[in-house]
Amino acid sequence: MTKFNKINIDCFNLIINELRMDKRSLRSCLLVNKEWCNIAVPILWKNHSWCNEDKPEKLFTAIFSCLPSSSKQILSDYNIKLPSTKSPLFNYVSFCEFPKPKIINKIIGIVLKGRYNREILYDGETLDYGKTLYDNEKLDDREEL
Repeated sequence: MTKFNKINIDCFNLIINELRMDKRSLRSCLLVNKEWCNIAVPILWKNHSWCNEDKPEKLFTAIFSCLPSSSKQILSDYNIKLPSTKSPLFNYVSFCEFPKPKIINKIIGIVLKGRYNREILYDGETLDYGKTLYDNEKLDDREEL
């Protein structure tokens, strides 16, 4: 095999990036091999259409699987049961542009399926799920520095 049989990874990345608007083709790239998958996943998740999914629960399960254990513990403390998941192959959320608060509230509403209001009373204080999780995530990021 000559060195010309293999496409330079940077060139290949540029080619695959041209498919960014063609989600179906990008999803096909996931199945070719690990190298293609490593290039396609960040592109697919970069500008994710957060709530335009046919089955948003699958999307949210993927997001929850990427939460740090401290955020999962906060949810558990509020008796919110997360689906059991395996560790993801990628930290999918790290590739995403973070959604606006309005979208976060929509996600929370879908996940909780109307069981709670957006704000709840816990130990005498009012808590906002989205803010608590987001603030916790920012703290985790600072700890890594």
